[in-house]
Amino acid sequence: MEREKEAKKLKARNVIISGLQVRNDVCDTELVESFCEQYLTVKPPVVRTRRVGNNPNSSTMRLCVTLNSEETAHDLLESATILRRSTDITARQVYINPDLTKAQAK
Repeated sequence: MEREKEAKKLKARNVIISGLQVRNDVCDTELVESFCEQYLTVKPPVVRTRRVGNNPNSSTMRLCVTLNSEETAHDLLESATILRRSTDITARQVYINPDLTKAQAK
């Protein structure tokens, strides 16, 4: 139970972004920041990004993005609903979700 609480606390600052076109000429942190600035109402300070998933050669790898606080992650998740109403097809294909523990995902 205690381990679950600690894992939940660590993941509270993370979001998972899927559908974002990964580019090799731009680092993932800059890619996320520029996407948020262009399509969302927030520009969150990104602490770290890492690619997650099985296929490292995929052009739309999922990104685990660590932000500076839980509040920033919450604001980004709230702002992500704008993407569903975007007129840009590439923005509508991007999903931003919370980083859940295995127990939370069930």
